Amino acid sequence: MPRRKGQAVKSYKIYLTKSFDAARVIGEGLKEEEPWTLDGGKMYLIYIGEADGKSLIPEIYQGRGYYYACIEYRNGPDESRPKYEIVIC
Repeated sequence: MPRRKGQAVKSYKIYLTKSFDAARVIGEGLKEEEPWTLDGGKMYLIYIGEADGKSLIPEIYQGRGYYYACIEYRNGPDESRPKYEIVIC
């Protein structure tokens, strides 16, 4: 899908774990991190939940009892290089 002029490119960092409590704690920790707002960056959303049925999470991790914590952010002033990262905890 083409990007509209002025529309920010979003980056994602997703933490997968087998424990909902761990995903919740990670999500709380993400709110406290400074790197998301450095160099003109902006934190958009932090969300947690079950991995099943979430389009950001590859199918290989769905239906296997994973929970996730995700941060959606703008990657500083250079929006031409969005990041997508999954961390298995």
